Amino acid sequence: MRHLISCLLGLACFFWCLSPTQAQIVDVQELQFRVSKEESWKLAFSGSADWRVGNVRYLELKGGIFTGFKRGKHLFFLTGEGTYALQNNQRFNSNLFGHARYRYEVLSWLGIEGFVQHKYDEFQRLFGRFLIGMGPRFQLYKGPYASIFLGTAYLFEYNKFSTLAGAADSEAERLFHRWSNYLTLEIIAGKVLRILHTTYAQPAFADFSDFRIAMNTTLALKVNDWLTINLSHELAYQSRPPETIQPLDSTLKASFAIEWTLWKPPVVKPASLPTTKSTSKPANKPKPPTTQPTTQPTENNPPIFPAPSETALPLGPTSDAPKHPQTPTLPTKRR
Repeated sequence: MRHLISCLLGLACFFWCLSPTQAQIVDVQELQFRVSKEESWKLAFSGSADWRVGNVRYLELKGGIFTGFKRGKHLFFLTGEGTYALQNNQRFNSNLFGHARYRYEVLSWLGIEGFVQHKYDEFQRLFGRFLIGMGPRFQLYKGPYASIFLGTAYLFEYNKFSTLAGAADSEAERLFHRWSNYLTLEIIAGKVLRILHTTYAQPAFADFSDFRIAMNTTLALKVNDWLTINLSHELAYQSRPPETIQPLDSTLKASFAIEWTLWKPPVVKPASLPTTKSTSKPANKPKPPTTQPTTQPTENNPPIFPAPSETALPLGPTSDAPKHPQTPTLPTKRR
C-alpha cells in the first residue's frame, strides 16, 4: 500500500507539471482492456490530421500515446493525448489529457485500483482540473462473450476556472470530495469486433445535487495484430457547469491505434522425464520342456524307445537278471 501511494503521488506531480481539465468525465476503461487480457507490455500510438485551404483555412492535429504493463496480479497503464486546432488563423480548440492507473488483483473477482488524472481544455473554461482516487473494482460476471465490471472509489478533485471578464467564477478555485462509480459492459462479437459501454456517476459527498454523469460506447474493430479502428460516442452531463458553458455535451469520433507488444513472458514447455536405459540384464526365462514327437509308428518309422541308462542299476534281483556262475569246489584229498 505504501508503494502504491508513493507511485500515485509521483504521477500526480508529473501531470501537474503538464500544461493546464475540463470538469467532464473522461472514459479510460477501454484503455485498460488493451492490456488486461494477458501478461505483456504494450505500446500504442494514435493520431489524426485535418488540413483545409480555400474558402476556409482549417488545421486540426490530434495525437495520443498509451503504454500498459501486466504481470501476475499487477496492472499499470499510462496514457496521454492532446488536440490543437486553428480556423482562419484563430485557435478554437486546445486541450491536453493525462491519466495513470494501477490495479492489484486481490481475488479473481476483486481488485484494488488507484489513479491520478489531469486534463486541460481552454474552451471549457477550466484552466486546470486535477483528481486522485482509490477504490475497489468488482467483476460481477465473466463469460466467453461478455463481462460486467463495477467500480467505486473516493475521488478528490481540484478545479481552477479560467479568466472571463464579468464572470463570477473568473479564476475561481474549487475543491470537491466526490463518490466516483462506473459500470462497464464488454461484449465480444467474434475475434475482430468488440463493444464496450461504460456509465459513470460522480456525485459530491457534500451535495448530491452536484453530480456528473457520462455514458461512453466504443466499437473496436481489430484489423490485424497491430492496427485497431475505434468508433465511439460520448454523452456527458454536469449539473453545475462554469458560467457560459452548456451542461450537456455529445461527441462522436473515429480514431485508429497502432499497437506493439514489447514484451511477453516466455512460454515454458513442461519438462519431459529423461529416458534412462536399464543396465540390468533380463532374467533368464526357463526353457520350455522338450516333448517327444507324437508321430504314429509306421513301417518306415518304427517306434523309438528311450535307451536304458548305463548307470542305472537294478534295485534288486529280477528273474531276467543273469546269474553269476558259482566257484567250483575242489575235492579234498584224504591223508
